[in-house]
Amino acid sequence: MFKLVAVLVCTAALAGAGDLAGYDADGGYGADGGYDGHEHHENEIYAPQPYKFGYEIIDEYGNKQSRHEVSDEHNTKKGSYSFTDAHGISRRVEYVADSHGFRATIHTNEPGTTSSHPAAVHYFANPISYGGGGGGGGGGGYEFGHH
Repeated sequence: MFKLVAVLVCTAALAGAGDLAGYDADGGYGADGGYDGHEHHENEIYAPQPYKFGYEIIDEYGNKQSRHEVSDEHNTKKGSYSFTDAHGISRRVEYVADSHGFRATIHTNEPGTTSSHPAAVHYFANPISYGGGGGGGGGGGYEFGHH
């Protein structure tokens, strides 16, 4: 008998708690004017808004970063981003994103890279070779490769 009373009390408490938590009898949520699970709204679609932005930064160590992008009324985006570190290692990515997809061209002198064309990307590499200590007095550092 005690179990039956406990179950009835818990059931009554939970039934009232639904309204307190913002849920209504229809299975929706919200209180007085909130979403009841039955209305359907179409997402509004807005025309693309042209924009243009960019920045260039040089930090206290001589590292450089930049980013530039423009977008037109057809939602075509063209831009670039790049970095050059204090040792002269650099990468510049130029891209277009439009109804034909994303296409990029990469220019770099990073060590270990080679020119290639994977996917829709054109990769132009002129890697810096590491300075070696090949004998007495040779120091470290970078030098541009002549490939």
